[in-house]
Amino acid sequence: LPITAFLRVTCAGDRFHAVHRLASDLPGVLECHHITGEACFMVKVADADLVGLERTIDRFREHGETVSSVVLSSIVEGKPAPVR
Repeated sequence: LPITAFLRVTCAGDRFHAVHRLASDLPGVLECHHITGEACFMVKVADADLVGLERTIDRFREHGETVSSVVLSSIVEGKPAPVR
């Protein structure tokens, strides 16, 4: 899909499982990470167009605050982690 974005989602504790379920259920969600800092989750999404991306963001907004960043280009992608 041509549009990739990262969403930082901040939610109240009682919304944690709802965000987890939503991330698991939405087909455009490529990755979802529970993170430290102000936000609770970092979500990588892909969509065919900005209208679809906006719909995805709106779905997460039902559960908390979102901050989105659209990817302009990718410098490093799919790099394997070192084996230790």
